[in-house]
Amino acid sequence: MARILYWNIQQFGVNKIRMLGLKRNHAGVLQPDYEAQDRRQLILRHITSFNPDIFVVIEVATGANAGSSLLTQTGGWDGCNLLRQQLAGLPGAPQWNLVPPLVVGMGGRAEAVAIYYKRTTNAGNSLYFTGPNQWSNLGNGQTFNPGVMPAPLRAAYPAPFNAACYPNGSRAIPAGTLHNTGIQENQCAARVNFVDGGGAAINYNGLRSPYMATFSEINGGGVIVQDISLFAVHSPPNHTAQNYLNGLANVGDISAALGANEARVIVGDFNLNLLNNGNNANNYYNNLTALGYAKQLDPAGGPPVPLDGYQGYFTTHIKNAANSSFWSTNAGNIFYPGYNYLGSSMVNNFYSIDNILVRGGAPNNFTVSNSVTGTPLNIVPGPVPGAPPLGNVAFPSSFQNPPGGWPANPAPQFQLGDNQRYRDWRNYGHIRSTSDHLALYVEV
Repeated sequence: MARILYWNIQQFGVNKIRMLGLKRNHAGVLQPDYEAQDRRQLILRHITSFNPDIFVVIEVATGANAGSSLLTQTGGWDGCNLLRQQLAGLPGAPQWNLVPPLVVGMGGRAEAVAIYYKRTTNAGNSLYFTGPNQWSNLGNGQTFNPGVMPAPLRAAYPAPFNAACYPNGSRAIPAGTLHNTGIQENQCAARVNFVDGGGAAINYNGLRSPYMATFSEINGGGVIVQDISLFAVHSPPNHTAQNYLNGLANVGDISAALGANEARVIVGDFNLNLLNNGNNANNYYNNLTALGYAKQLDPAGGPPVPLDGYQGYFTTHIKNAANSSFWSTNAGNIFYPGYNYLGSSMVNNFYSIDNILVRGGAPNNFTVSNSVTGTPLNIVPGPVPGAPPLGNVAFPSSFQNPPGGWPANPAPQFQLGDNQRYRDWRNYGHIRSTSDHLALYVEV
């Protein structure tokens, strides 16, 4: 079983996690810029708490990099590389590899995807990156489907990617894997160009295509535990999101029959709210669930009356500090766990837009990492009305100086100083500065 952590880390790049110099505090005294350090520590706390075998980051900054190319833009690539070094420095000195990041989309919609994976899983199995594509020696290199282009074009990655992504060296992929048996890991590549079930190329017209990376988990006896086909998705943020999501079911790699030991996992920011205005599940995912994909974030029962915080259990997107709060007012009470930080400062009914879907395998322990209140979301005593998802993995609140009474339910009435305490950098400030999304976790 492999542990997977997914996170849309808003506009991820080196400035997000590297201290760049000095700045003056409120007293006017120059001191190190601790903001990047705090954001980095929040990311690393996710790794130490969830202890994933695979860590997927979307919305990596790309600059002017062209779609399907290697990420060479300094800010995005340096951020990916620095984070891999930070992961390797965690207790136990885990050996982390980085799938060489490729760009999806074009122009203002372009971004890269960074997928980190441990060479040895928490279960003690070997984890190999197997493609499904290969990297070529044509021109500046490119990702290609070995079923379409001849094998002699295969090549290792150029500097600095080879050493940075495979710091402990490349390995030959063992026999019996679903993809690229016998090929070196550093000659494998992610897939960003797709065909439908009939073999016709799918044109994303500049939109971000899915990002496919495959892995094989193999035990000490050489037996394949499972092949994992992982798809990272970032749907367009407008009315085309529904068409985009429907179209995922037409991607041949997503719709084809499963391999003998295969688990398929789709992670992403789908930019469509999971619940409708009646607080029941929308039908947005129907095309995928019809193929056998199971939504991991999904209502288990009907919405309770009164709702009293029900939506907060589905929160994956959070407001900026200026538009959020944790206190009740004369206009009405607000409730744990979403209070008034869930959602978007610009779009209504936009608070549960990330999800993980699994086909095959045995998904377990799905958890939304709520770094505001902490998880599991079990503050409410007894069965929670509506049976919303509470999560399983323990992740304490990242508030370093919690407001008084936090996290009472319902929230107490506003008191003098609440604004500063709640929105302080040590509390909500550094969380929202890291990302407007919460991370999601599953075991498959």
